[in-house]
Amino acid sequence: MCEISRWLFRYRGEIGGAVFLILYPYTNTGVGMNPFSLLTPGRMLLAGIFVLSGLLLRALARVYIGERSDSRLIVMEKIIDRGVYKLRHPMYLGNFFLTFGVLTAMNLPSSLFWITFSLFIGQYTLFILAEEKARRHARIDDENKVRWGKMVLETKTLVTLGIIYLLLLVK
Repeated sequence: MCEISRWLFRYRGEIGGAVFLILYPYTNTGVGMNPFSLLTPGRMLLAGIFVLSGLLLRALARVYIGERSDSRLIVMEKIIDRGVYKLRHPMYLGNFFLTFGVLTAMNLPSSLFWITFSLFIGQYTLFILAEEKARRHARIDDENKVRWGKMVLETKTLVTLGIIYLLLLVK
């Protein structure tokens, strides 16, 4: 994996936070007591469906992968191939849905929305390519068990989303 991919992966959480803060002044959620006045009900429903789908996928992926998803390096010794991991990269798919939902809720100008979303897709494409390369040398994890308690690891994601939506409410 090239150096830029490693750097992007290592700081993926911080990059997402920085991008949100850069885009925040351009959000268009409304003013006053009705913060979503400029958002149509359909747009808010769409945003909510994507965010909830992303959270569900991430939580289901967590019960299999646990803390390994918080790694700052792309390493793969074992391959999980059951449950939600029958899909390739369910955690990344969850992030895709979360990002699309949050960007939709931000009600950004179209150009900013699509530029940001395209950069996100490019970043995660690099991650997927690196994981696919690492996967060639990994073995199937026959001992992997579902650990429902690992869903608590998604608390950080829930807190982050809560802060994002609070900021959107006060905008």
